[in-house]
Amino acid sequence: MKEVMKTGILINLLSFTPSSATGVFVYADNLIRELTRIDSGRTYWIAVRNDMYRYLQGSLRDRGNVQYIVFGKFSLFLPRIAARIFKNRSILEAAIRRRFQALIDRHAIRVAFFPSGALYPRGLRNVASIVTLYDLQQEYFPENFSSRHLQRRREDNRYAAQNADRILTISEFTKKTVVENYGVREEKITVTHLAPRNFPVPEAISLPRQYIFYPAALWPHKNHLVLFQAFSILKNTFPELHVVLTGTEKQRNMLVEIRRTAEQNGVADRVHYLGHVSDSTLYTIYKNAAALVFPSSFEGFGVPLVEAFSLGVPVVAADNTSIPEIVDGAGILVPTGDAKALADSLERLLTDQKLRSELIAKGYERVKLFSWDKTAEATLKVFNYK
Repeated sequence: MKEVMKTGILINLLSFTPSSATGVFVYADNLIRELTRIDSGRTYWIAVRNDMYRYLQGSLRDRGNVQYIVFGKFSLFLPRIAARIFKNRSILEAAIRRRFQALIDRHAIRVAFFPSGALYPRGLRNVASIVTLYDLQQEYFPENFSSRHLQRRREDNRYAAQNADRILTISEFTKKTVVENYGVREEKITVTHLAPRNFPVPEAISLPRQYIFYPAALWPHKNHLVLFQAFSILKNTFPELHVVLTGTEKQRNMLVEIRRTAEQNGVADRVHYLGHVSDSTLYTIYKNAAALVFPSSFEGFGVPLVEAFSLGVPVVAADNTSIPEIVDGAGILVPTGDAKALADSLERLLTDQKLRSELIAKGYERVKLFSWDKTAEATLKVFNYK
């Protein structure tokens, strides 16, 4: 690999918004905080929209090495209109590319980082492109996407994998699927695991006395329905037990379906969906949970797993994709989609204090391997070489 001069880094965050704090947002937010802290001698040029600009101004207010390229509400007004009229998204992309290229040329930027899973805009010159790929969910659960979104995601991920100078993945599992699906050389890919977010001061909120917690965006593959089936098996054995859910609704009508299924399983009055919550609230929910339940059938990493470990919450999760790689003996794994196995494991966890203590201790040890400073150091090595 050839060493790259330590010039500025361009980071494209145009697709990120603080109102949708999914795992991808948690990754970009925490990674950029650490990168700009440990790499203080280099300028980071961050392309953002207005809401992300206001958010980062707060979280990075003490970083003198951060500069922003703000795309305001009207800065791309004409290209957007033209793109809609002519039904050609490349018009908008060309306008963004011109602005990026001017910045690259003016400041001799030699590295452009794309943490969104897509090389956008395409066609930048005289710069090494580095992209993060999180998972190839579209290749395994295409039914989760509209035909238009499916096509775009496939095109974006494939183009990024085949045209980026270097690729970051968040797990060995994702690395393996990128190699298998896109024919990418393994040495082009670096695995940089995620880590728990840095929680702020906890916020006091009203919660059930005893509950299991599932923080997950509302996608079909997150298997909320399996969770309700398992909970219906436990509801009489644990009459005080509730379920608390957080996460944004990622697919239309999923919330309606989830509520209907909870009602059909006779647990609707004990299921509490809180939607998107602040990090302060999330911390409080974790700390008071009897267990983290994670029945998802597909994960590129699974941030809630390591967050639960860090806060002393025992974990029961489905045995698939990246989950065994992250849990590695620090939690209970059950067959994916098996409601009975999930219920049995939760019952053991809720009644066996020795088992709970052992898993909590293992979680504390396991999470020591995952930290944002480690992720940032590994990312910097990729930035400094191509």
